[in-house]
Amino acid sequence: MFWPVRPDYVERAQKLQAAYEAVIAPGTTPVKVADGFTFTEGPTWLKGHLYFSDMFFANPAAGDWTGSPARSRLIAMTPEGKHRVLARGMQSNGTIAAANGNLIVCDMFGHRVVEVDPATGRVVRVVLDKVNGKPIDGPNDHEMFLNRGKPI
Repeated sequence: MFWPVRPDYVERAQKLQAAYEAVIAPGTTPVKVADGFTFTEGPTWLKGHLYFSDMFFANPAAGDWTGSPARSRLIAMTPEGKHRVLARGMQSNGTIAAANGNLIVCDMFGHRVVEVDPATGRVVRVVLDKVNGKPIDGPNDHEMFLNRGKPI
């Protein structure tokens, strides 16, 4: 907390609130449309569907964050909450829309970023797995936003 509140913080908060209220009307109550997920992360709205990672961990409540790519899933969901497993076998933890309409997906345990066809869940290509000849380690969705404005 800063006191007195910095004017730029107040201005930023007001802009963020206005942007939020442009999408979500003030007073709107959240509605649960689906359940049965373990640890959701990295959502992307694309072509009328919400795509996100459902990462499996052994027992996060007890501090056991042992992941399992075999039990983790990439999910495609309709606005009504109907969902299907788009892909398995990746510890995906972030998605973002590609310029060509596909999904760019972080595969944390696969040490790569891949392009996925959102209709089939098939990996189209590996976008990134090395930097300066060295393997990347555990890509996460926040790194994808560092490339904002540049085509992937």
